[in-house]
Amino acid sequence: SDLVNPENVPLDGPALLVCNHLSFVDGLLVGSSIQRFVRFMVYAPFFKLPLLGGLFRKMRAIPTGGGRDGIAAIRRAREELQGGHCVCIFAEGAISRTGNMLPFKRGFEKIVQGLDVPVIPVHLDQVWGSIFSFKDGKFFWKWPKRFFYPVTITFGKPLPSSTRAWELRTRLLELGAEAFDRSEERRVGKECRS
Repeated sequence: SDLVNPENVPLDGPALLVCNHLSFVDGLLVGSSIQRFVRFMVYAPFFKLPLLGGLFRKMRAIPTGGGRDGIAAIRRAREELQGGHCVCIFAEGAISRTGNMLPFKRGFEKIVQGLDVPVIPVHLDQVWGSIFSFKDGKFFWKWPKRFFYPVTITFGKPLPSSTRAWELRTRLLELGAEAFDRSEERRVGKECRS
């Protein structure tokens, strides 16, 4: 994978990462690309899945969902941030079924409300189409078009906790456009060399 500006994530102290959501492995991709232990917010029913549930508990993931689950998740995420930890949420709330960014949820605004915590936009590119995405209307049972997808993970500059959902969504879309431009430059560079 190609990492862009991972130094934008502070090495200590609280931080809220807000990421677009394309596949089941997004959390693993983000968590393995920075020097910190990250607590991810995960849809509560996934904790009941064999093997995965145990993994999520070991990762200290925060179960989330609607109603009481959502309120408890927001409270727990706030506690983790107040404890100086790094929390990651997928602001779209669900894995994209089209490859495009879904309308943003406003949960992250409630998580950081009144807290002085940097909000770091994280954009995942090129995961769409892998066996772990929802491409072709299926999550797992499809043959990938190729086995190695060159994933680009871009960490934007920290934003203040007063940032609104629409502002953050706009920044993520800009990071996506920048990642596309970089991949085009690399493709053209390869064609010129060959």
